[in-house]
Amino acid sequence: KQFSVQVAGRGGAPAPVASRLASPAMEAAPKAARTAPAEAKAVRHVVSFRTKADATEELKKKCIEGLLSMREAEGTKDLIKGMTVGEDLGILHPSGQPNASIVAMVDFASQTDYEKYAECKAHKEVIDTCIKPIIEPGTRNAIQFEIPAAGKL
Repeated sequence: KQFSVQVAGRGGAPAPVASRLASPAMEAAPKAARTAPAEAKAVRHVVSFRTKADATEELKKKCIEGLLSMREAEGTKDLIKGMTVGEDLGILHPSGQPNASIVAMVDFASQTDYEKYAECKAHKEVIDTCIKPIIEPGTRNAIQFEIPAAGKL
């Protein structure tokens, strides 16, 4: 792919500048191959957050169990291809910034499956009943990214 940027040249006249974003292999590929629909790729969702200072061990355990229960819940069990949930070990980072308290890493066969999961009643119920009561406001971080195969590191 190419794009053009106009910058001032001599006497203030625009001067085109091109920047290449594609590799030489991409340049050689037929246009049809470059515009064909992409195959569905597996997606990994990673979410982490800190818990409130007054969150009890019982509430944290309930949260972790709630997250893990989605592996068997109606509406999510067929979408989740792999799941790992964990609690921070308490190893301090040299920056002095606190770590997240709880993390979930969930794999899906496709972006479509992730999107179905995100809207699923079972998922929203875990958020409302297990996460919201203990999450420190403003500490949620999440990312979704493509992976070669769901359920494998």
